[in-house]
Amino acid sequence: MLNAKRKSAHLGVMVVKTITRPTPSIQPVSPDHTGALQLMAQQLQLQLRSTDTLARWADDQLALLLTGIDDAETLHALVQRLEQSISDSHINYRQYAVDEIQLGCTSTLHAMGTASELIALAVDDLRPLHTQPKPLPH
Repeated sequence: MLNAKRKSAHLGVMVVKTITRPTPSIQPVSPDHTGALQLMAQQLQLQLRSTDTLARWADDQLALLLTGIDDAETLHALVQRLEQSISDSHINYRQYAVDEIQLGCTSTLHAMGTASELIALAVDDLRPLHTQPKPLPH
């Protein structure tokens, strides 16, 4: 963040959250979301640039720091590419009982602040990316 401020550059912050099925009869392979987040991290790493940072933010979340954001179009294109990467692998998340994936994003183009404040804004922006189909009742 300090480097970006010194260079008058902008940063993007993206948060990815997993939501598991609330059904007690289904035992997820990874109740702490680790397996699903590892799979997502692998997919996201393929799309990230060498200057971007990916980290586990919470038990069920990943946070991404996207550097070198020149304008809203650059941010939008990068976020779309990352969303598509996650979406393309959605079928693989079922083994971890992930029912929904949510994404939130903000940038210093829209708000200045500390890293914690930017992540809080991205969390406030969380919206569903993909919802797994609900099983039909028998």
